[in-house]
Amino acid sequence: MLAKSRTINLGILAVLLLIVFAIYGYIKHNQHAALSHELVDTIQNVNLTLLTLDKLQQHILHNRERVSTSGKFNNVQNYQFYSRYHEQYKVLHADLITKALPQVLSDTQRNRLMSYHDTFIMQQEKIISSFEFTDLFQDKIDPTLNLHGLISIEFIEFLHQLKRYITENAYTFTQTQSTHLLASELLIQWLFIGLGSLLLCALFITLYFFYLNSCLLQHIKGMYSQSTRPILTINKHGMITQFNQQFEQLTAKPTLRKHQSHIKDIIGNHWVDLAILLDPFISTGYDLKDIIRSLAQPSEPTLCNSISYKLSMNTAQGSKPMAIDITVIQSYSKFRAMLIFKDQSEQEAMQAQINTDNFTKIANKSNILHRLSEEIERAKRHQLLLSIIFIDIDEFKQINDKHGHQFGDKVIKWVAARIKKRVRDTDFLGRYGGDEFLIVCPDCNDTQALFIAQDIRSLLNNPKLHVKASVGVAQMQANDTQQTLLERADKAMYQAKNQGKNKVVVYKQRSQL
Repeated sequence: MLAKSRTINLGILAVLLLIVFAIYGYIKHNQHAALSHELVDTIQNVNLTLLTLDKLQQHILHNRERVSTSGKFNNVQNYQFYSRYHEQYKVLHADLITKALPQVLSDTQRNRLMSYHDTFIMQQEKIISSFEFTDLFQDKIDPTLNLHGLISIEFIEFLHQLKRYITENAYTFTQTQSTHLLASELLIQWLFIGLGSLLLCALFITLYFFYLNSCLLQHIKGMYSQSTRPILTINKHGMITQFNQQFEQLTAKPTLRKHQSHIKDIIGNHWVDLAILLDPFISTGYDLKDIIRSLAQPSEPTLCNSISYKLSMNTAQGSKPMAIDITVIQSYSKFRAMLIFKDQSEQEAMQAQINTDNFTKIANKSNILHRLSEEIERAKRHQLLLSIIFIDIDEFKQINDKHGHQFGDKVIKWVAARIKKRVRDTDFLGRYGGDEFLIVCPDCNDTQALFIAQDIRSLLNNPKLHVKASVGVAQMQANDTQQTLLERADKAMYQAKNQGKNKVVVYKQRSQL
């Protein structure tokens, strides 16, 4: 009787435990479903933000291109274009603010975006008013367009920074949610394992490892379903285990086969560098002790998408610069690396456009100053020589006044082309101002720079175009900064002007021509 009572009590306890486990499992299941929806919403929000930022960036770039060609259209056409463009811009910005940004940007980034937006809107309204009331604002059209073009460049660069920030931190946005989601899945699994018997222990262990593998496959499947870019998956040996239709169209390789093709067939010798990057994430095999330890302390699949790699890749449309974002998924001894390919052609072209003076097709001021800073740091780090050449066209204002601005524009382009022919392959040439040019000469002392400057001055001495130039040369000293080096070259140039113009002067030297 006592034994039977104990059996009934144990049975009741087992049923109660089963009910508790069932209720607890039901609650966790609902929490798991909520986490899944939250993760999907976050990923969709990131993708929507990137898409909307890209549309807005292209829209502003289109406006900047129109600014440079506004002179080809009459005031009515310009007014109609900018009015229509203004409305389209407000729609794109509203989509960005209301549908995309709230979950992925900080308050500081959002405030900067609104600041750029307010400035951009204000300039747009000025342009529309200028073309609408041309009789009142005719003299303000060109300055307003020029300022708007500069603001557009800054806005485009800021949007590019936002896209890069979101792309680089996309994993961070979903990391906590992914961790909670996987922890929830593992907890549900352990609830079922806890209700099993010792006779089914081996079966549950098998299902457990199958489940871990399915987690890895779920991550891969989720990435494939969310990505609209070319993507493929490789194992630790570099064999391609999966790829999507976009990647197949990118490569146009009919011989591409899952588990038969190697990534080296796609990227060539770049696979050697890629293998070195992936090697720290590839774990060794598991023995029996490791398996028992892993059962006692379960862990989620390890994700790492901080690896990036750039290369030039042969595609169906020819060689293209590509960026590869790599996500490593490691579940115990199971290893997969997902490679997402992104065409960098537009970004590189846009970057080149931003860094180039549109008028002379050489480096603009910000670009040449950036080059100068880099070369100063390199020269100091490796104790190398560095000189700069500062060129100013003599009496350029008189050229404009006497022959007109069109002739002056022709002179600027001609001067840039002539200087470009003389600089060395290792030198950097840029337009510093309206009629001022700067040459950065790495591994060059002031004597060598003087010879270059003398040749340039001779090349620029053209009576037909009424062109002469004063040139200043300065060599970097140990304690120089960008500002002090530029100041000394500028002083040398003014010494040349004070000594009669059309001369070359080296700072702190009287040698001249």
